[in-house]
Amino acid sequence: QNETPGLGDQISQEYWQAQWKGKQLYDHTGELLFHVAEGPVEPGSAAAAYQVAAVTGATVTSSAVTRLVRYWFGPDGYGPMLQRLREQPPQRPDATAGEES
Repeated sequence: QNETPGLGDQISQEYWQAQWKGKQLYDHTGELLFHVAEGPVEPGSAAAAYQVAAVTGATVTSSAVTRLVRYWFGPDGYGPMLQRLREQPPQRPDATAGEES
């Protein structure tokens, strides 16, 4: 964020951070769809749930953020573990388990 004053520092601004809230990484089939959009995100579009708008003039950084998220949440990062958790969510231990009656 300190590389190019007026560009990279935009990621610390509330307006930019706010657009990440509620975004989804995966669609209903488990496909990783998240990416930083090259232009404005069209509200209500099918892709809007998976996009955040890039910082103007920071194309290389925006592409790098997309690659970073896709790596860590994809098959080479935490993707397989997250898929297992979706398929078999952890079970809460029964509160009465282990108690003798």
